[in-house]
Amino acid sequence: MSQAKETDAADGVKDDILEKALEALQKIEKKQQGIDIEVQKYRVKLTKPLFEQRRNVLAKIPKFWYIVLAQHEDFQEYVQTEDMKYLEYIKDIYIEKMIDANGKNDDPKTYAITFQFESQNGEIENQEVTKYFYTETNPDSGYESLKSYNAEIKWPAEFDKINPSLVKKGRKDGKWTHEEKKNYRIGMKSFFAFFSWTGKRPGKEYRYGEELAEMFSEDIFPLAVDYYTLAAPGLNENDDNDDDDSSSEELDVESEEEESENNENPAKKKARTN
Repeated sequence: MSQAKETDAADGVKDDILEKALEALQKIEKKQQGIDIEVQKYRVKLTKPLFEQRRNVLAKIPKFWYIVLAQHEDFQEYVQTEDMKYLEYIKDIYIEKMIDANGKNDDPKTYAITFQFESQNGEIENQEVTKYFYTETNPDSGYESLKSYNAEIKWPAEFDKINPSLVKKGRKDGKWTHEEKKNYRIGMKSFFAFFSWTGKRPGKEYRYGEELAEMFSEDIFPLAVDYYTLAAPGLNENDDNDDDDSSSEELDVESEEEESENNENPAKKKARTN
């Protein structure tokens, strides 16, 4: 056998070994993914009764969720300053996992976020809104992304001018005026536009739906007590040594200039984990 043929044969053996090794690694990776899913499911089952107990306790703390959201700097990047006064009326935020619009399931990547608004002065209608989330895999790229369904919410009456659905209904002959376009875009940046986000209409709906949903699911909801403790007076052991005045129940929210349509996305922050 010539040296060239011997080299080709050796290369063929190496390729065969490499191919088998890659196949073995793929099988191991698949098993690992299966284990990860089982761990997630087990964690959901263990923590569910604890979150239910916590929910009952938090209901007794005035403005708990408003204080948490006002304390969370990353959250404020995804809402407008004008939204914050209405977030004072959030009485409850609750996340249930392994559930979708069709009911309970076995997928830990599906979940529902429920917001309960309660206002004594009528600034926003008393309502409970549940928004469901699920993952969808692109058949071409294999990339998995979060999707959702439109969840109807009644906006504050003060926002009628920028409420996207009302702006669209108010158009004459289906044409946009400059003022309508401006109001529509402002409305699409509001926290209340998040409820209509689906992840299937890029550029035509709330821009940061996936990021905000994951922030609630992986950070704000599970770590809510931590954020409250940092912000609430009397709960932080180091309050006496802090220079900041934490005695006010309402927290200042930094105002930002209105972003133009083509501004860069907020920097995506890594979610904190337990």
